[in-house]
Amino acid sequence: MSGLNYLSAWLRQLIIALALAGFLEMLIPENGLKKTAKLVIGLMVMLILIQPLLRIFKIPFEWDRIIIEERIGGGTDAQPVLDRGLQIRGKWEKSFRAEQQKITGEKIRSIIGLIDEIDLLEIRFTNSGSGPGAVLIKVVPAYGKNLSGSKKDQLTAKIKNSVRLISGFSGDQIEVNWVERDQ
Repeated sequence: MSGLNYLSAWLRQLIIALALAGFLEMLIPENGLKKTAKLVIGLMVMLILIQPLLRIFKIPFEWDRIIIEERIGGGTDAQPVLDRGLQIRGKWEKSFRAEQQKITGEKIRSIIGLIDEIDLLEIRFTNSGSGPGAVLIKVVPAYGKNLSGSKKDQLTAKIKNSVRLISGFSGDQIEVNWVERDQ
């Protein structure tokens, strides 16, 4: 490609990129994504701007190779980084889940502490792979309280409803077990 043809093609590419960047910027809503999109668009425009310098200094720059490597994951060099990232994410998720369970457990203790007829024995959380699994709550009638089956059913419904409201668990994810108090 001759110098004049190359310059013409480069200017056409630059003008199209700038027009497209302006159009995309108008379409993107005002939120946190807009800053990221502006950064990416700006980087793309900068790459187009430096193409003549790359050609003058004979630095190979192949868009197709970059796009293909990005789509296939960049080869084996990226695998240790991806593995480490997944490992860090797993640790963070485990820590976050434990902290959320601690906070939720404290809320459940405070809610059940408001019910005079029962005492809380245990709160146990189970986890599923994709999110919160379930919560098991073991309760016992308070000292001196003799609760009928219907009263236990009413209190179970009250506990489930209260826990559902403060924790985000659905009614199916909340199990209330009654334990008889040793006399």
